[in-house]
Amino acid sequence: MYRATLSNALVFSLAAACILFCIQSVSATPAVETKKNYFSVFGTTAVEIKENLKRYTETQTNWGEFFWAKSEWTTEWRYWWRELETGCGLSRVEASVIVENWLPRWLNKTDATPELRARLRRTTAAIDLYLRQSKSNGLKAAQEIEQLYLRTEIFEDCNELKETVNKRAHHISRLYRASGRAIEQRLGYGSKQFPDLTVRVGVQTPVAGSPDKAMHGWCQLSDDLETIQHVECRFERSCEPQSSRCTINYSWSTERIQVQYNEGGPVSWNNTSAEYAFIDSSPCVRRTSDNMILCFFEQEPDRVWFYHLP
Repeated sequence: MYRATLSNALVFSLAAACILFCIQSVSATPAVETKKNYFSVFGTTAVEIKENLKRYTETQTNWGEFFWAKSEWTTEWRYWWRELETGCGLSRVEASVIVENWLPRWLNKTDATPELRARLRRTTAAIDLYLRQSKSNGLKAAQEIEQLYLRTEIFEDCNELKETVNKRAHHISRLYRASGRAIEQRLGYGSKQFPDLTVRVGVQTPVAGSPDKAMHGWCQLSDDLETIQHVECRFERSCEPQSSRCTINYSWSTERIQVQYNEGGPVSWNNTSAEYAFIDSSPCVRRTSDNMILCFFEQEPDRVWFYHLP
């Protein structure tokens, strides 16, 4: 048995598509350990929060740069071989992933206005998506490493086998790291993924005092962000007086979707659990049972979503 590790640092990475002999059939999901580190952020205005966050991340961390959140993943693997009449063969590979995240924690957000709390919720949703995508990238690397036993040839010398397996496992991890960096560059290292706190929430983020509203617009639905249903739809929002509880009804053709909101965040989708999803600068709704996402646009969008859920 042999054990090795490789650390891969990702900043605002997105889940990469399978690259290099990706095999879909995996016997078991590699183990994933997640570690969370929090840093305190104070502020009751958008400017205060951003300045506090910038001051901490640029001066109190090893990275010396501004960030909303960071995620690093490490792949580890171990394997077994057996001596055969024809040489030395690989019999099994096990891989695991250790994910370490650094996240902001707003300690006095209850002192902020409902509008700002909704903006913070919007940012938190974007951070959550980023973290899940980063974890997915490391998990896919580990899954490919585990598949090495299916495509590793017989070697005359067991030392040569060990050297080859480690070289291939390192190569797989480096490929996923490189693919994550390529996406980071395309997205401006998160600047296009994370919402600006100074930008007011839209009609799809009702807060206390939001007026009733009805309009026509465009709805997009997808459960994988690759196959997207794009339709013209009707939007109707109503809120309870003196309350942060609101309802938005989306309708087109024979389809009817009702989303319940509280404090600016979705809590149910047709009576099933729902939460925020922040996609391409739009606050969307995700049905937690199947990852179906619904986004509403007041104007017809000129492009489709450009990154994928894990």
